[in-house]
Order: sequence, then structure tokens, then C-alpha cells
Amino acid sequence: MREKILTYLSIIANNSGSYFKTDMNRSDLADYLCADRSALSRELSKMKQDGLIDFDKNTFRLLKKNIN
Repeated sequence: MREKILTYLSIIANNSGSYFKTDMNRSDLADYLCADRSALSRELSKMKQDGLIDFDKNTFRLLKKNIN
């Protein structure tokens, strides 16, 4: 799940810059990534705690460039 999220966010960040907003809400993003919405939200929270990303609603920022 984490890899799917990071891949999606990295693609958008490469096109938009360090801060970017997605056009999808959590339910749409979960559907796009073929994931459960609650599992997606949990993983996003864990990624924020781990210092990989920061977000507020649909505005994101990748905090670490070398994410594999």
C-alpha cells in the first residue's frame, strides 16, 4: 500500500512541485489505488508520522526525496 501511495504522490510531485493538491478525495484515491479507504487513511497517517509526507486534506508534500 505504501509503495502505491508513494508512487502516485511522486508522479504528481514531479509535475507540480514540492506542494501539490490532488483532485481526488480519499474515497476516489482509494478506488484509484485499489485499496480500502480506511486502510489508505491509516497508511497516510503512518507515513506522516514516519516523516515521509505531510498533508492537509488533499494538499500534500513529499518530505524525503530518496523514497524507494
